[in-house]
Amino acid sequence: MAALALPLPRGHSLDRIAVVLPAHNEEEHLGRALLSVQRAADALHRARPDITVGVTVVLDSCTDGSAGIAAQYVAADRRFHALEVSLRNAGASRAAGIRAAGIGTARRRPPGKRWTPPPWAGRTWLANTDADSQVPDNWLVRQLEFAEAGADAVLGSVEPDPAGMDAELRRRWLERHPFEEDHPHIYGANFGVRASAYLAAGASRSSPRTRTGRWCKASGTVPSP
Repeated sequence: MAALALPLPRGHSLDRIAVVLPAHNEEEHLGRALLSVQRAADALHRARPDITVGVTVVLDSCTDGSAGIAAQYVAADRRFHALEVSLRNAGASRAAGIRAAGIGTARRRPPGKRWTPPPWAGRTWLANTDADSQVPDNWLVRQLEFAEAGADAVLGSVEPDPAGMDAELRRRWLERHPFEEDHPHIYGANFGVRASAYLAAGASRSSPRTRTGRWCKASGTVPSP
């Protein structure tokens, strides 16, 4: 059987952004986190209505009201989806959400429906944040700009919420994690990567092209650029 050579998209343009947000008993913060992601998705739609956005909330072994909060967004906004898992691990639940978003998995044709190929990984962007974080309105817009400029990954900054945090501890944390370009930190609360680079990372030692930005506030917030 001969293989067909499919035309690949030119440049670094994207078709869609998949947001993945793992949660474990985060009913205190989850509503604010999802609202901030919804606002970022709305801002992206206003700027680039051609980009499709999907948000996957991964509920990992939740025993509080997190599932109910996620269900409200799923019912009200078709961009939102919820996945329940029992992994008790943020990394594993994030990976499950990425697979649920169609990244790295083969699609099966539902009975009676026409088969459609999965989106080309080079035109899909994966945006990660956490259930105890709030992203700024321009979060996805800025990641899209970096991606279409050629970046394979964007390493954002985070800022601890000062509410309820010891002032000296916060000062020391900020001293060690300054808001500046080319910082060495990778935060799950504010990390974007091209799906093709994500899939290749396990098989390649080469480093993807990266850009750093200052867009996320962990433990309740995230700074704008």
